[in-house]
Amino acid sequence: MDIEPAKIKVLRHIRKEYACPCCEPYITVAKKSALPFEKSIVSLSLLAYVSVSKYLDALPLYRQVNLLTA
Repeated sequence: MDIEPAKIKVLRHIRKEYACPCCEPYITVAKKSALPFEKSIVSLSLLAYVSVSKYLDALPLYRQVNLLTA
Protein backbone atom coordinates (compact mmCIF):
# COMPACT_ATOMS: atom_id res chain seq x y z
CA MET A 1 0.00 0.00 0.00
CA ASP A 2 1.15 3.49 -0.68
CA ILE A 3 -0.22 6.88 0.33
CA GLU A 4 -0.30 10.32 -1.23
CA PRO A 5 -1.79 13.31 0.57
CA ALA A 6 -5.58 12.85 0.54
CA LYS A 7 -5.26 9.80 -1.72
CA ILE A 8 -4.51 6.15 -0.92
CA LYS A 9 -3.57 3.71 -3.66
CA VAL A 10 -2.60 0.07 -3.80
CA LEU A 11 0.66 -0.77 -5.57
CA ARG A 12 0.83 -4.16 -7.27
CA HIS A 13 4.26 -5.67 -7.85
CA ILE A 14 4.38 -8.51 -10.37
CA ARG A 15 7.23 -11.01 -10.03
CA LYS A 16 7.73 -13.07 -13.16
CA GLU A 17 9.12 -16.59 -13.34
CA TYR A 18 11.76 -17.40 -15.93
CA ALA A 19 12.71 -20.88 -17.11
CA CYS A 20 14.92 -22.34 -19.80
CA PRO A 21 12.97 -24.70 -22.08
CA CYS A 22 15.73 -27.29 -21.98
CA CYS A 23 16.30 -27.01 -18.19
CA GLU A 24 12.85 -27.60 -16.67
CA PRO A 25 13.91 -27.85 -12.98
CA TYR A 26 15.76 -24.49 -13.07
CA ILE A 27 13.04 -21.88 -12.63
CA THR A 28 14.12 -18.40 -11.55
CA VAL A 29 11.82 -15.85 -9.90
CA ALA A 30 12.52 -12.12 -9.93
CA LYS A 31 13.63 -10.67 -6.59
CA LYS A 32 11.19 -8.90 -4.29
CA SER A 33 11.40 -5.16 -3.85
CA ALA A 34 12.81 -3.98 -0.53
CA LEU A 35 10.22 -3.56 2.23
CA PRO A 36 10.69 -1.75 5.54
CA PHE A 37 9.32 -4.82 7.41
CA GLU A 38 9.35 -8.41 6.24
CA LYS A 39 5.93 -9.88 5.44
CA SER A 40 4.23 -6.48 5.47
CA ILE A 41 2.42 -4.48 2.81
CA VAL A 42 3.28 -0.96 3.98
CA SER A 43 5.50 1.40 2.03
CA LEU A 44 7.94 3.95 3.36
CA SER A 45 5.62 6.83 2.50
CA LEU A 46 2.76 5.27 4.51
CA LEU A 47 5.06 4.84 7.52
CA ALA A 48 6.21 8.44 7.19
CA TYR A 49 2.60 9.67 6.97
CA VAL A 50 1.55 7.75 10.09
CA SER A 51 4.62 8.89 12.03
CA VAL A 52 4.18 12.55 11.14
CA SER A 53 0.45 12.43 11.90
CA LYS A 54 1.03 10.79 15.28
CA TYR A 55 4.09 12.64 16.59
CA LEU A 56 4.03 16.04 14.88
CA ASP A 57 0.31 16.58 14.30
CA ALA A 58 -0.70 14.85 17.60
CA LEU A 59 -3.35 12.78 15.81
CA PRO A 60 -4.09 9.57 17.75
CA LEU A 61 -3.88 6.26 15.91
CA TYR A 62 -7.58 5.49 16.31
CA ARG A 63 -8.43 8.73 14.46
CA GLN A 64 -5.93 7.91 11.72
CA VAL A 65 -7.67 4.58 11.17
CA ASN A 66 -10.97 6.42 10.77
CA LEU A 67 -9.39 8.75 8.19
CA LEU A 68 -7.78 5.94 6.18
CA THR A 69 -10.89 3.75 6.04
CA ALA A 70 -13.39 6.52 5.29
